[in-house]
Amino acid sequence: MLRTFRPSWASRATIVLLSIVFSATVATVPTAYASNAPIGAPVVVFSPLSAHVSVGDVVTLRAAAKGSPTPTAQWYRSGKDGWIRIVGATKWTYRVRATSALNGTLFHAIFFNHSGSHTTSNAQLFVSSSRTTPTSPPRPPTITVEPAALTAGVVGHSATFSAAATGSPAPTVVWRQQLSGS
Repeated sequence: MLRTFRPSWASRATIVLLSIVFSATVATVPTAYASNAPIGAPVVVFSPLSAHVSVGDVVTLRAAAKGSPTPTAQWYRSGKDGWIRIVGATKWTYRVRATSALNGTLFHAIFFNHSGSHTTSNAQLFVSSSRTTPTSPPRPPTITVEPAALTAGVVGHSATFSAAATGSPAPTVVWRQQLSGS
């Protein structure tokens, strides 16, 4: 996937940050921004995936975030009266044994540090009473080529950025452009 950016007279004195997001129905994985600035408040870079499991299976939900200082996680699950904090679930992964009572339950993590917090997307647990094996499990996007940072553009010339990802189903691509001060 290629994207060409042509600086104009208005962008000469501005810093341009480009990012690309690869996504599929199973996850969203953004690339790092082309900047060396401190990160600060947490930003989720990987949300937990929904799972189809059988009663008795151990399910591992994973999430990740970047921030400075490194964020701490807290996992939550849905309940009939709202979100319930899962006591002791403070790692970037959470393991739970599937029971029929957890069928349809939503899970998410909130990452936090002294600069703020960011919540992952929800993952839903589907629990069946019979053993079933999916024929083709989904795979989250894996970035294989990340766009390289460019330090400056010349008015009227093009800058080309390349990126690629694999996953199942095939990831879709969204390019984003942010000018400094925006």
